[in-house]
Amino acid sequence: MQSKYIRFIIKDFKRFENILSNCLIALIIIILGIATFNSFSNGDILKLDMIAVQNFRIPSKNLFLLKRLAGDYDIDFAELLSIYAIDNNFFKDSKSSVKISDIEYKYAVNYKSILKKYDRKSIVPYYNMFKSIFAELEYFPITLIDSNNYMLSEALEQEIEGIEITNKSLSHSNISVVSMTDGIIKDIGFDKNDGMYVSIVTQNNNVYYYANLDNLNKALSKNRKISSGQYIGQMGKNQINRNKENLIIRISPAFKKIPFINPYPFLKYIENNKLD
Repeated sequence: MQSKYIRFIIKDFKRFENILSNCLIALIIIILGIATFNSFSNGDILKLDMIAVQNFRIPSKNLFLLKRLAGDYDIDFAELLSIYAIDNNFFKDSKSSVKISDIEYKYAVNYKSILKKYDRKSIVPYYNMFKSIFAELEYFPITLIDSNNYMLSEALEQEIEGIEITNKSLSHSNISVVSMTDGIIKDIGFDKNDGMYVSIVTQNNNVYYYANLDNLNKALSKNRKISSGQYIGQMGKNQINRNKENLIIRISPAFKKIPFINPYPFLKYIENNKLD
């Protein structure tokens, strides 16, 4: 009798053990599922083409329209720009899928409706990127005195890393270059393709890269603070074509899913903010 009772207890214990084991497996599956979901919450859930994000080919007139609409409708500009860029796959085909005449109605008048299309958590990385870069940028890298001597051109590469600002006046040189932001000098050096360069990291961990420089400011040194508008150097001769003078600008955002973001829209945004 006692032996039968013991076998019954052992049998019940094994049944309990199986139930506990199955519950543990189910819990592990749930935890892994949550972890997988969270791994996509940094933008991948939107299924964006990261090359398109890097290239960020927003038409300048659309960018300035969004800035005006953000003010008119009391909308956060960085959030409005994020929604507009995401909704148009960051202009992968170099254009918006919405006519400029319809932008106000779709993205400003009906802003709350279009915002509901997206999980806010998935928008945050793009919002933070735009918010920080636009907040940091204060001065165009070319000063007011040289306003008529440079040319800012859009990059045409399939994967944009940076852009050139070119000296369009062959008879004029010594174009000064100033820092667009406050920050810390991350590195100073020479590259065989880019020439003399200076990289500056901001408090938001965005990195601004100025290359093909000449007559570098001797007061600059690694890990030293630099202020927006502070003289960095002068536009130098191109490393390949010595008859050409140009400045290379790159922006490497803290958003690490892309190594760079096209500087052109940001430079157009601050082009009128030149140091006297």
